[in-house]
Amino acid sequence: MRTQQGVTPANFHIIGHSLGSHIAGYAGKRLIGLGKITALDPAGPYFENTDKRVRLTPEDALFVEVIHSDGTANLKLGLGLAQPLGHVDYYPNGGKDQPECPQTSNKLLSGIFDGLSFSVDGLEQNLGCSHMAAVYFYLDSIRNDACSYEAYKCASAEEFNSGKCLKCDSEKGCNQMGYWSDPKKELGTLYLNTKSTQSNKNSFCKKSFSVELHSNKIEKVVQTRGLFRIQLEGKTSKTLYSIQTLDDSRVTFKPESIETRVVSFDEDINEEISAVNIFFTKTSSLLASWMYDSQWSFKNVYVWSPKTHSQSKYCPTKNVIESGSFVRFTKC
Repeated sequence: MRTQQGVTPANFHIIGHSLGSHIAGYAGKRLIGLGKITALDPAGPYFENTDKRVRLTPEDALFVEVIHSDGTANLKLGLGLAQPLGHVDYYPNGGKDQPECPQTSNKLLSGIFDGLSFSVDGLEQNLGCSHMAAVYFYLDSIRNDACSYEAYKCASAEEFNSGKCLKCDSEKGCNQMGYWSDPKKELGTLYLNTKSTQSNKNSFCKKSFSVELHSNKIEKVVQTRGLFRIQLEGKTSKTLYSIQTLDDSRVTFKPESIETRVVSFDEDINEEISAVNIFFTKTSSLLASWMYDSQWSFKNVYVWSPKTHSQSKYCPTKNVIESGSFVRFTKC
């Protein structure tokens, strides 16, 4: 097409899944000035951390975008890779185990069982669920232009989930995973959360907020650990949005400490938040009865909205949250 018809390589966009991602890279290595490569969960086995000559690299096109959805170690049957390969690398849900797909710890055992029972459908579901998610995300970004898939630059999934990265470059703005990814916007390693590709076939976007929990100091309460959840209330619609987990016994809460988390909602929240409800249930571990308190107190809750680039402060209507109950915080 180039030699006989005079077409310009910069006008071409190659999209590849798995091994096809590296094949697209081979094309770019031989066709200097190729316009764009979209790599959907590039294959990991025999490609991760190998020489640039045998895998996809940013030099293979003017713009190389990558979506990682199954970037686990080969021994654990991850079919993708975690290594950044493009100008922009997107890591939905951490880029490893996708929601409602078999988790890394279960993939090997499930794969062996399905292989022994000759279950092709089982192998595809267990081993290919997260690997195929990148394809579904990209298709969804084409079909649903209202689903923006905004992603945020961050060093790791852990940092993103801790609420440290939910902001975008003030000049370039947020980039969007999928078809509308833009080389003029923020590049590098970008993270976001999505819905499951297994349970919702209409749109996979989520709305993310950063929540700061400022613990109080109250008499005879030393520390606690358990399930903390949050619910937002819209100011205009008075809608109570779905309850989301902030922390499920991951950390020990201490007096006068600050814990920050990212929470992502299935609903399209486009209104001011007037109040938040914080739910608490103390951990039921064997040590919980004497190590952790069955009540806790937050002096303030702060909610950062990336959409409005603003943070709102919420004050408690009651000083103490007893295990198994909640406290309402209103904007103050």
